[in-house]
Amino acid sequence: MRDDDRLSPAERHAIPQGLAEHPLTVIWWVFLATYVYGYAILYIILLVSPSTFEGLTGEGDNGARSASVMFAVLMIQVAVFWRITGWNLKQGFGPAAGSLALTPLWAFLAVVLGGAELTLVPGLIETVFQPAAENWSWRDTEEAEEFAAIALSGAAIASTVIMAPVIEEIAFRGLALGFLIARGVPPGLSLIVTSAAFALSHLQYTPLGMLAVFLAGLLYGWLRLASGSVGVAILAHASGNALAIALFAASPAAT
Repeated sequence: MRDDDRLSPAERHAIPQGLAEHPLTVIWWVFLATYVYGYAILYIILLVSPSTFEGLTGEGDNGARSASVMFAVLMIQVAVFWRITGWNLKQGFGPAAGSLALTPLWAFLAVVLGGAELTLVPGLIETVFQPAAENWSWRDTEEAEEFAAIALSGAAIASTVIMAPVIEEIAFRGLALGFLIARGVPPGLSLIVTSAAFALSHLQYTPLGMLAVFLAGLLYGWLRLASGSVGVAILAHASGNALAIALFAASPAAT
């Protein structure tokens, strides 16, 4: 019998055993924290600067409003990152509820597979489902137009390429996936459940867009389990998002 055969799935995948003791906290970070912090920060903005709050929520120049909203989103992400990593460190789980180690091979695979997922999965979905409408999209049309207007701004790039991958991977592939496996749920089922939750957290996407997010979640989760590192999943996610920004920058819509 190999040494690996004597290990529990949590030990085999380098998952902190203590995660099993915190179901409510995991639910908080995965499903609720971003919204609660978001509303709290908006309320603070309302109290400190009503005119700024009106600019975020009211009508006016769409480009300026979108830029202000994106900056607010970035601030919310920073707040969530500060608190989620702080809680993980307090519990002794490390900042990501798992290892952040990156070997050269896993770093290479993360970058390659993260980019491949972005380029291959949409084509596969279009081939299988063949959406009939000529003007169909992956994201809600209005939301997509607002994001396109400021996609190349510093705040949007920092949010999309850095903060979103870090926070989402800590929440879904660190805490949620780790919690389920630590509680004895088979890794394969844990991977499917957390990927489905990851897709449902992206309500700004259409159903086919959410399917693409689900498949991306399966990839990130597999990388986290196979490598034993949340850092590999973060890098793959960041790689895919960075490629999406680069492709948008090179498209006619960005000029």
